[in-house]
Formats: sequence, C-alpha cells, structure tokens
Amino acid sequence: MKKIAILFRKIHRYLTIPFVILTLLVMVFTKGMPINESLFRLQRISMLVLAFTGIYMFFYPYYTKIIKKRNIVKGQE
Repeated sequence: MKKIAILFRKIHRYLTIPFVILTLLVMVFTKGMPINESLFRLQRISMLVLAFTGIYMFFYPYYTKIIKKRNIVKGQE
C-alpha cells in the first residue's frame, strides 16, 4: 500500500506543473476561438487524474490511522 501512495504522490507532483501550463495556454490562446476538442479532452483527463491522486493523498493518512488502530485492537484480544 505504501508503494501505491508513493506512486500517486509522484504522479500528482509531476502532472501538476504541465496541467497548470496547459490550462494557462488554453485560456490565453483560445480566447474568442473555438477550443480544439483534443486539447480540451487532454485538459479534462489531466484534471481527473490530479483530482483522483489528490483525493487519495488527502485520505491516505486517515486510512493508515484506522488500519493501525484495528491492528492494535486485534493484538490486544
């Protein structure tokens, strides 16, 4: 489980900067023009990936606390 957390953290870290740059480019260069559909899809996909990895990283510490408490309770029984 720890390897997955590290992998998600790396994915989130390395996709954040290109996503911000892509979003700014889309906002600047497509002002008043129809947005290219493939560029819009790429932006949506990267937003979903960042949201998923961000949610995972947010809830991971709470999940590990719950698992540790369960293991402590099982060890006492």
